[in-house]
Amino acid sequence: MMKYVNSRVVINQSVLNQITKAATTALEMTGDYVHGEIVTAQVIPFETGTLQNEGTYVNKKDSKQGSVKIVSSEPYARRLYFHPEYNFKKDNNPNAKGKWLEDWSEKGKYAKEVIQAYTMFFKQQGGF
Repeated sequence: MMKYVNSRVVINQSVLNQITKAATTALEMTGDYVHGEIVTAQVIPFETGTLQNEGTYVNKKDSKQGSVKIVSSEPYARRLYFHPEYNFKKDNNPNAKGKWLEDWSEKGKYAKEVIQAYTMFFKQQGGF
């Protein structure tokens, strides 16, 4: 003999909106955190400071779709980034190197810290 079970699901839209907003804000805050960590680590090649200070920023325009990007917009950034073999000046940033974002990427040595930062920001923003 078969038994039937009835169930009803009610979605609390206001809570869902709160979670979505918390996730978006936490993602933006994580982008700012990573940008700050990169500057603090002094890994961006630095001669006059343009690349690090004005030329690198967090692009948050797609944060509601789950994406933020750290952008280095100076025309020479690509050349420096993809040529770690260059002999970078170490006067201003003693850890200057190519591929300066790699340590904070998914497989980088600071990947866990990035996840922990996002988790902390999400909990703060969501009130969890």
